[in-house]
Amino acid sequence: MSIAYGIPEDRISGGESWTESQPYDISARLPANATKTDVPAMLQALLAERSKLVVHHEPRASSAYDLVIANNGPKLKRASEDGAGSNYILKGRIVGPQLSMEALAVTLSRQTGRPVVDRTSLPGLFDVQLTWAPDDAQPDKPSLPNGPSIYTALQEQLGLQLRPAKELVDYLVIDHANRTPEEN
Repeated sequence: MSIAYGIPEDRISGGESWTESQPYDISARLPANATKTDVPAMLQALLAERSKLVVHHEPRASSAYDLVIANNGPKLKRASEDGAGSNYILKGRIVGPQLSMEALAVTLSRQTGRPVVDRTSLPGLFDVQLTWAPDDAQPDKPSLPNGPSIYTALQEQLGLQLRPAKELVDYLVIDHANRTPEEN
C-alpha cells in the first residue's frame, strides 16, 4: 500500500489487526506501454478489485521538519541540461543529478524518519550530493563514512536546514479490506 499510495508505512493506519501482520505476495504484469508513474494507480486499482480495499486520506498534525534555506544561503548547483546519471541513496549518501527540492524533502523524510516539507521556494532541478555519517556509524567499522550528522551536512554542503515543525501530514486510513483476496 505504501507504493500504491506514496505514503510511508508508518503513516498507514486502520483496518483490522490482521492487515498489519498478514503478508501478501502480489504477482502482476504491467502493460507494455506502462511507465513508472503508472504503477501507483495500477496498484490502487488492483488492491481495490482483488481485496475490496477502501481507504481515505486524513490530514493529521505531526512532528515534522521544514526544509528551509540556511542563513548563509543555498549552495546548490542547478542541474545540467543533459540530465546524465541516476539518483541513488546509500547509507550516509544521497546523489541526485536532477532533484527538485520536493523530491529532496521526500528523500530526507526517509533518512530522518519524520515527514519533511519543502519550504525553500527554490524552483527547478538541482545536482545534489550529500554525504554524512549515519546515526548508527561506529568508529570500529571503517566501511561506514566518517563525517557530520545529516543535519550538519545539509547545512554545510547544500546551504539548507531542517527545522523542527508541526505540520499537517497526509495519513492513509484503511476503511475495509477482505482478508482473502479474489483470484484473477
